[in-house]
Amino acid sequence: MIPTRNRAPLLKKALLSLQRQSFENFEVIVSDDHSEDETPRIVESMQDPRFRLVHPPERMIMADHYEFVSTHAAGEYLKYMPDRSVMYSHALQTLSDVIDRTHAPLIGHHSDAYRDADDDNRIFEKSIRTGRLQKLPGDLILSSYYNFVAPQSPVPLATPACSTCHAMLAERVRKQGNGRLINPYVPDVYYPVSLVALCGGMLYVDAALTVGAGFKSSVGLNLHARRSSMMDVLVGPQTDFCTRTPCPNLLLNANLVTDDFLHLQEMFPRELGRYQFDPIGYFAYLKRELNKLDNHGVDITEEFKIFEQGLRRCARENVEKAFELLDDYLFYAEKPLENLAQAERVNLDFDTKDIMEVLPDVESRFPFSLSLA
Repeated sequence: MIPTRNRAPLLKKALLSLQRQSFENFEVIVSDDHSEDETPRIVESMQDPRFRLVHPPERMIMADHYEFVSTHAAGEYLKYMPDRSVMYSHALQTLSDVIDRTHAPLIGHHSDAYRDADDDNRIFEKSIRTGRLQKLPGDLILSSYYNFVAPQSPVPLATPACSTCHAMLAERVRKQGNGRLINPYVPDVYYPVSLVALCGGMLYVDAALTVGAGFKSSVGLNLHARRSSMMDVLVGPQTDFCTRTPCPNLLLNANLVTDDFLHLQEMFPRELGRYQFDPIGYFAYLKRELNKLDNHGVDITEEFKIFEQGLRRCARENVEKAFELLDDYLFYAEKPLENLAQAERVNLDFDTKDIMEVLPDVESRFPFSLSLA
């Protein structure tokens, strides 16, 4: 399932990587959210009967678009694929082998990265992993989210881009979650937390099956254009949002994510009710995001005002002490967790921005082997 809008060149590379798959029994649903570029013609030009193009009835925010494309999927297992990512040629065969062997309802994996180095060069971040299967308990994954350590945690997270789930598990989420698989605001949070909560854990393939591309023009990376982009993509026209959090209407990723956490607890009280809201962790990661924006020259006056008002309410006017606690929290939280080993990373430099020129070279230099022992 590939939700997309105005990213025709990236979408073409994603589809080309799917045509390179050694496994052939799959269907691709491309949902074009009223693109103004060549997106529809890209799909048609591939002339692949496995590729199907659908269109939502109107422009949608990200969560609604992810929900829309999922309603068109008919396979036994479902997998999202970002339009700015590609798959290694062995990816779907690997998932098929794992499914045949284990029948796991939820399977996660890692993703490598291909990022901008400068205007002409790119860096391929290749992680060297074991290829082994590992059963991860739900509490290990969920506590990473609810303790606000997910951004830098080595615990694998079942994001839409890095997971595959059985259609029956998706239906269980829908039945308990207001008839939807994904609710606003952030699919990378709502989707994995709900799946892991109902499944009780995840089978993890310790291998990178996909490669995500990072571009300076991406909504998530272009900090200077963030307000209008985030409102358009994640929130939509509503005037009041994130009303479950201590800082309503604060347009920060950490605040949108926290509202999703609290929404999920309303949807799945039995599975998620034991995870307590951590106000120090919450405000610490709001401050972390504000610091990042400020360091990149973004005017955060409006956001900081809402942040300080929320902090003042929660700290009962003892704001100076609260700021000291936040700084201490961030200092210790930035340290890597010791209970999970970090994978070795290799950075490869390339003088091309075309990921499809690079992918065969990386596959030949780092052959993949799945360990089913």
